[in-house]
Amino acid sequence: MKTRQLKILLQELSSLNNSFTHYFFVWIQFSLDYEKIIADNQDALTSSFFKQNSYSKKHQIKLSKLDNEHLKTNTTLLNGIFTLIYSSFENYLTDVYTVAQNIDLSLPDLNEGKYEKDDVLLLKVLNRLGLRDKFDDSYLLTFDYIRLKRNRLVHSSSINISRSFRDIINKDGHKLNSLWNDILHKRLQEIDFSDSENASLLTYNILIDLLNIVRGIANYIDSLIFETFDFSDFLSREVLVEFKNVNGIKNFNLTDERNRRKFLGFFKSQYGYKHEAIDFTGMV
Repeated sequence: MKTRQLKILLQELSSLNNSFTHYFFVWIQFSLDYEKIIADNQDALTSSFFKQNSYSKKHQIKLSKLDNEHLKTNTTLLNGIFTLIYSSFENYLTDVYTVAQNIDLSLPDLNEGKYEKDDVLLLKVLNRLGLRDKFDDSYLLTFDYIRLKRNRLVHSSSINISRSFRDIINKDGHKLNSLWNDILHKRLQEIDFSDSENASLLTYNILIDLLNIVRGIANYIDSLIFETFDFSDFLSREVLVEFKNVNGIKNFNLTDERNRRKFLGFFKSQYGYKHEAIDFTGMV
């Protein structure tokens, strides 16, 4: 099974994947279709060749400059998608912890309590759920690499890589390459955890690697968090509440067999429940 929050995250990542893949498809096709025209008319302005495009005058440049403009747009887009992937993952962490709090009313808020190494959101979630010792250090190192790479891209004017980032690359890079080459179905496409130059690089294939790695980390975390849930409380405080919210139902009686079948179908579709029956004891 999986949390509904994981399902939402995976849908968001898939949507981001489709969006930036569409962009690359359109640009590559444009380059193929207009390669000769641009080569033969380098001093012509965009407005003279793309008269039906309402943005041609707003983007009034010589055709010879289009490729350079694309490179700048490409950099902005890739950085933006990287940031959105990271933000979506952090939103998942916050949302799934809220679910855990709804199930276990004794859990503190993420900013409450004192824990060793509690400076990033992932550690805050793991610490308060008592999962830090169970969490594989290789996954934590991977997350740190992604977090530090994001910081590196945001502060791209800095020449030097931070010490903590360099330590992961030099000490753990080869181990992380082996880990994700084993986990990912198509292996790593371009990320090289052991290469310092790769740490500052961002390409289409690196984004694909990032998407697949974040999916892997999220699935791993979700399975660990699920183990902390009391199943009966999870059903009554999460699944049943969401079922009522989605269906606009306030009064819902699980003593009715038809209602039980509807609830079971929702549980399967939204949470990946695999069985054909549920023990409704304590819910009716």
